Formats: sequence, C-alpha cells, structure tokens
Amino acid sequence: METTSRMQYLRATLIFIVITLLFACGGGGSSSEATNDGAPTTPTPETPPTEVENTSPNILFIIADDMGKDSTNGFNEGTVKPYTPNIDNISNNGLTFSNFWNYPVCSPTRASIITGKNASRTGVKWASDAISNDETVLQKYINDELNDTYATAVIGKWHISGNRGQVTPEDFGIDYYAGVLVGTEQYYDWSLYEGGESNVQTSYITEKFTDLSIEWVNQQDKPWFLWLAYTAPHTPFHAPPASMHAQGNSADYEDGLDVMPYYFLNLNFYA
Repeated sequence: METTSRMQYLRATLIFIVITLLFACGGGGSSSEATNDGAPTTPTPETPPTEVENTSPNILFIIADDMGKDSTNGFNEGTVKPYTPNIDNISNNGLTFSNFWNYPVCSPTRASIITGKNASRTGVKWASDAISNDETVLQKYINDELNDTYATAVIGKWHISGNRGQVTPEDFGIDYYAGVLVGTEQYYDWSLYEGGESNVQTSYITEKFTDLSIEWVNQQDKPWFLWLAYTAPHTPFHAPPASMHAQGNSADYEDGLDVMPYYFLNLNFYA
C-alpha cells in the first residue's frame, strides 16, 4: 500500500474509533451499486489529499467506567434512563451500533481497545491482570506509521497493569499520563499519579481529569490524541458536587439506600 493511501486509511480508522467510543454508534454501512445484470460496480476512489499531515484530525477518545446499554438512551435495555442530553446529541447526530460485544469487566475492555487484541491474547482477563510490556498500544502504532504526527496522552483511570501500579502509559510510548493507575478510589480523596509521583488530591476526581485534559490540549502545537478515561459511574456510590449534575443537592450515599439514583448522578456529569 502506498504511503499516502495508508495514511488516509489510518486517519479514517482513527475517526471511526473516536466515534464509537463517544457513545455514538452507528448504523449505516455503505453498499456498492449494482448494474442492470446484478453485477456490483467498483466505486471510483476519491483523489487523495496532497498534504495528509496538515489534515490529521485531533482525537478525543472518551470512555466511561461501567456504563451499560441499560443506562444509555437509544437502547431498549433498561426501564429508567439518566438525563444525558449531550450524549444523546452525539448519538442522534452520529452512529449507533446495535450489534456489538464488550467484556463485563472494565480492565479487559481497556486492554482490548488499546491493543486491538482479544483478552485471551493480552492476558488481561480480569481487573487485577497486567498487560505485557511488550504490547504495542494504539497511540504508539499510529505514531510509528505516521512519523510521530501526534502528541499523545492518557488522562484518568489506567488499571490494565495490575494492582501494583508500577507500569504507566508512558512505559508504552505515551507522551503524557496523569490519573489513577489502579482501581477506582474515592472521588473526593484520592491519589493522582503524574510525572513519576503520586500526590493526594481533594478536588473532585471527575472535575480534575477534565481540567487536566483541557490544560494538556491547550499546550499542544501539533495534532493530538487524548484518551480521557473517567472513573464515573463506577463505584463507590456518592453524590457529586451539585454544580456537576442536574438533580440539585443530594444527600451523600449511605449503605442501604437505593444505589440507582447515585449511579445516575454519576452519569449526569456527561450531560
């Protein structure tokens, strides 16, 4: 495959990945036209752009933690849905998949997305499993193919390197990482790993990840690829700051309370 065509293909692949991860999903595949005798015709390829590097799209790859179809508008599963107008808008104006598979645990899902491999091949079959240091992650592969076109970052929850937190995205060739290396911690009192150090944070974790993402994007002077991995709506159940959802002030969660309102509260920030 010629270099220009290959780069075009990779750019199209990147855009597709971003669409799928932004809860937009989709339906419409294209089909070839048929001649009068029923034989398919070959579509005429478009003329490739002469300067591919100047048209490389920025990529924002957002993943929610433990959000299912039953809590996503537009799917039949679930009887009560959260208020998420922005996600709904992306879905209504994008692509929606009705036939897809994922793992029931977050870590295997992350490992498969970032490597393109099944869990049986990554070795990450459960939350405590660690991905091999020999794996080539998506961001590294793209930059190897596109001559280091992209600035890359992972911000948020990593948790595909076991529970010891000794391996970071930067060990896989990612330019910048800030977040939590292992499982979900408390939302108001948690440990932020950045620049080789861990520091206790008291700012709300969802807001902090968002602010770090905005700061990193604003610092870039070339196309960027940001994987933003929120911990919400994963447990522990709690009431987020009132300014981050549409339900007003809520009492904090206590054992024995109905968990669903608090689960939905942690989806409202996507609104």
